[in-house]
Amino acid sequence: MERGLEAAAQAAVRDHCLMRLYAAGLWNRLEARDRPRAERLARAGLDLEAQGTLCPVCSVQFYPALAAFRLEQGELEDALAYARKAQKFAESFQNQPGRAQARWVEGRALAAQGQIEEAQAAFTEAASLFRDLGHAYDLALVLSNLAQLPGQQAHAAEAQHLLAALRSG
Repeated sequence: MERGLEAAAQAAVRDHCLMRLYAAGLWNRLEARDRPRAERLARAGLDLEAQGTLCPVCSVQFYPALAAFRLEQGELEDALAYARKAQKFAESFQNQPGRAQARWVEGRALAAQGQIEEAQAAFTEAASLFRDLGHAYDLALVLSNLAQLPGQQAHAAEAQHLLAALRSG
């Protein structure tokens, strides 16, 4: 990751490369539960945004990761705001993977706030988009979240089936 960031800093399209790496790194560090490194990547992305050089297309990748980070920190309003910001950019560029990811993180934030019906709608849309895109892993994650909502436990079996199929190759 560090070598990638060093190379990106020298690239002709520096800010694009950096923002995409910040997004990927942030997802990775969240999964690894490496909060200090996740915090550094989130801050670096926000610093780049503050410089006014942020690309809306790259933001579609960064903002959902930032929303997930804020969600992990218990900052539910910020998480929801970043998820919705990502959704706005994804819609304006007709970026379906970005829209799916934004709706997934939005659903997680809504569920954490106790807005169950809205969370269910967000998860359902994200699942439909990921299914249409053929993104089985992301679909499994969304279905796992959906299954945690009242009356939606049936989705857990499909999520487990997808994950088992991915593990077996």
